[in-house]
Amino acid sequence: MAKNRFINNEVKKIDIGDGDWIKVKNGLSFDDYQKVMKNADMSQMKKLKEDAEGAEGAMNFSNFDIAIPLLKAALTDWSFTDKDGKKIDCTHENIDKLTPRNVLELLEFVSDLIHLDDIVEKKSSQS
Repeated sequence: MAKNRFINNEVKKIDIGDGDWIKVKNGLSFDDYQKVMKNADMSQMKKLKEDAEGAEGAMNFSNFDIAIPLLKAALTDWSFTDKDGKKIDCTHENIDKLTPRNVLELLEFVSDLIHLDDIVEKKSSQS
C-alpha cells in the first residue's frame, strides 16, 4: 500500500494543568510551514524574549522568530477564560495578549508535537 503523504488535519487535546487544556494540530502542512517562515521576524519577538529571559524555569529558545509563528500556526483552541469565566477565543491577537511566561509554557507543549527543532534547523541553514 502506498504511503499517505498528506496532512491528516487531526488535532490533539493536551492537558496543561490547573484544569486548562489546549488543542494543537497533529502536524503542519507545507502551507503552514511556508507561513511560519514568512512570518518569522526577530524584531517582533524582542520584547517577549526580554520579558521572559529572567523567568524561573523559562525555556530558552534561540529562535523566537520561528517559535511564535509556529505556535500560532499549530494552536487551534484552548480552555482559557477571562476574569468573569467567559471563554476567550484562541486567536493570534489573543495569543499576543498572554503573559511571556504563559507563551513559554505553551511553547513547551507545542514544540515537541510539531518538531520545532527541525524547523529551527531548516531556517538556520537558509540564512
